[in-house]
Amino acid sequence: MRGEARSDNLCKAFLDKTLTGALESFNICDYFNKEDIMSKVEIGSDRIYYPMPCSLVGANVAGKANYLTVAWFSMVNPEPAYLAVAMNKAHYTNSGIKANGTFSVNIPSSDMAEKTDYCGMVSGRKFDKAAIFETFYGKLETAPMIKEFPFNVECRLVQTVDLPAEELFSGKSSRLTAMKAVSLRVPLT
Repeated sequence: MRGEARSDNLCKAFLDKTLTGALESFNICDYFNKEDIMSKVEIGSDRIYYPMPCSLVGANVAGKANYLTVAWFSMVNPEPAYLAVAMNKAHYTNSGIKANGTFSVNIPSSDMAEKTDYCGMVSGRKFDKAAIFETFYGKLETAPMIKEFPFNVECRLVQTVDLPAEELFSGKSSRLTAMKAVSLRVPLT
């Protein structure tokens, strides 16, 4: 089997197992021989590919809630808690973050995968992505959050770093909310 076809089958199998919750039965050895798995080749330095969770970053744009699927997000300071999100400069959501000085990071559950994917495929310039969720606001009042998602972080923008293709928004966490069912299972202090 050619490498491209094998890779396509690997991606399809990984996605199928992920979406059906059967990831524990996924074995990369079923798709590649040991030499292909253990050998390394240089693939360039323009992107670093590794599994990342997705979030939906929320911001009010032109007075309306909007959400964008973002995988490049991270906690960047523990006390006080700061989060950073990297977003391509062309995204519609960026203007709302800069205009209001606020944003939210919403962590989806696996049953929200299709809606999360949709929000990364269409632009808020053309589609009302907030219409597929129940939106709520916290004390900052301009950082829309998604009620159906188990975790939501409301952030006040602290710094914007202008990178060649991206804007890195750093925000101080103002409020973290979790679904009650989740908070009962996770020790919160």
